[in-house]
Amino acid sequence: MIQNKMYEKLINFFNQKDYDKLIDEYSFLKEKKLVTAFVLNLVGLSYANQNKYQKAIDFISDAIDLDPNFPDPYNNIAIVYYSIKEYSLAKDNFLKCLELNNNHFQAAYGLANTYKMTQEFKLAIKYYNQSINLDRNFYPSWIQKIRTQSQICDWNQNEKDVEFLCKNLKDKSFDPYLSLFMINDSALQFKIAKLYVENKYKNNEYSFNLSRNINKKIKIGYFSSDFMNHATMHLMKKMFIKHNHDKFDIYCYSYGKKKDEVTEEIKKSITNFKDISNKSDDDLIVYLRDQKIDIAIDLKGFCSENKFFIFSRKIAPIQVSYLGYPGTTGANFIDYIIADNVLINEENRKFFSEKIIFMPDSYQVNDDGKKISNIKLSREDYGLPKDTFVFCCFNKIAKIHKTEFDTWLNILKKSAKSILWLLSENDIAINNLKKYAKKNGVDPNRIIFSSKQKLDVHLARHRLADLFLDTFTCNAHTTASDALWAELPIITKSGNTFASRVASSLLTSLGLDELITYNIKDYENLAINLSENKNKLNTINNKLKKNKLSMSLFNTLKFTRNIENAYSIIYDKYSKNERTADIKVDKVKI
Repeated sequence: MIQNKMYEKLINFFNQKDYDKLIDEYSFLKEKKLVTAFVLNLVGLSYANQNKYQKAIDFISDAIDLDPNFPDPYNNIAIVYYSIKEYSLAKDNFLKCLELNNNHFQAAYGLANTYKMTQEFKLAIKYYNQSINLDRNFYPSWIQKIRTQSQICDWNQNEKDVEFLCKNLKDKSFDPYLSLFMINDSALQFKIAKLYVENKYKNNEYSFNLSRNINKKIKIGYFSSDFMNHATMHLMKKMFIKHNHDKFDIYCYSYGKKKDEVTEEIKKSITNFKDISNKSDDDLIVYLRDQKIDIAIDLKGFCSENKFFIFSRKIAPIQVSYLGYPGTTGANFIDYIIADNVLINEENRKFFSEKIIFMPDSYQVNDDGKKISNIKLSREDYGLPKDTFVFCCFNKIAKIHKTEFDTWLNILKKSAKSILWLLSENDIAINNLKKYAKKNGVDPNRIIFSSKQKLDVHLARHRLADLFLDTFTCNAHTTASDALWAELPIITKSGNTFASRVASSLLTSLGLDELITYNIKDYENLAINLSENKNKLNTINNKLKKNKLSMSLFNTLKFTRNIENAYSIIYDKYSKNERTADIKVDKVKI
């Protein structure tokens, strides 16, 4: 009974993330010689949650030494090894946990994640299945299994798995990020996000004692884990510099662990760059509220390595979702989402919990100084035939579904002198796509794969392709603006969701509506027509080159002034204590 009470106290401290009290309690128990393997394991976990990995390893190792037959410490030390990328040690300990308890669904899940990281995808799927069989309501296993199957283009099983998750949307939901890639239905995406938020986050009605003086400088806080070499920063980093610092105080709050040359570049260009990655959850909330931010911009949503919980705890009177997560958050603590009238139209407006900030052109900011390498490249450098029409898609391979690939194969069949150029990510996916092509009557040698390259060289190699073919459920986003910046036309099929309409937004803002289709037949016909009609393609190429310079998509300063106009409008509403409402931003004259 005493031991149960002791455990209860420790568990409460752990669940409340009150790690200092937990350590104090451990010291008291140690003095009384009441320390057990359970206690050592929990102390180790508390250090792991604070990213103090060596201390975590020390305590959990002591737990294992004290009771070698207790399965949980093996699982937990494996999680720590996974966190520090010691994947071999992680595998050994997950396997030991399963040896002691073959019903440990979390160890099966952890082992699957580890195999995924080492690109042993078939083993990863095996252990995701084991975890699911042990607990069908443990949705993280379903999510990661679907993502892994997407990475290797295992489409048939994915359709069944997504169908299972969607049919069981009652009291529980799953990570909404997955829905962006798998579901072309705004109503369903909204339902998934709303239910997920209601289950995971408690809304905190915190009152802000901030000045509502309309004449003061407005303090803007951008939040992300991606202040590094990442697609979001490729788009945004110049905007931070272009902000009007006489009217706005710009702060960047970085909670990502990874830092690189882009991090350093941003830190040099931004006076107020705050690294908040090592703060505990509660300390972080106190710190951020003390920062007295007027408008907090979440650049992550439900993307990996997010800290969406900070917005549920209210860190600013105005909270906005932008760019990183292309869809509704379903959260009543996010006041606005930045979009445009192509992404969110009258039909799907009702499936957004946020009020909409409609930008005058595309919602997407771009860096108009993005460098394209001057390196001389040839088709031979990439194994591309000289005298063929090159269709390409440089999206992540996980965005390619059976529907897209079937469409592309039909295009190749009807456009005899053409090839398809894709990015390679793993050999299993390459083999699966080539096998599928052969089975469906297309020579697999007509599908050519290339590896990733530095951004400036990657942009330069776009010149070797003739036409970019977009994916459907989740379009090319940064990848689309990269293609257009490199002056490569892209054809898209506009869908029913934010994520499936991004390329349409970009093309519309460049006056290239003729490259937008609304069904697969028209998409196919347009691709074939452009591959056979050189004059028509040349006309589009020339229009792209001209409009790229004259229209607003690639004008960072103009976009920055427009978004600042939006910030001023929503702050004005707040300062006058007016209710939030959709706003349409007028173009600012420069």
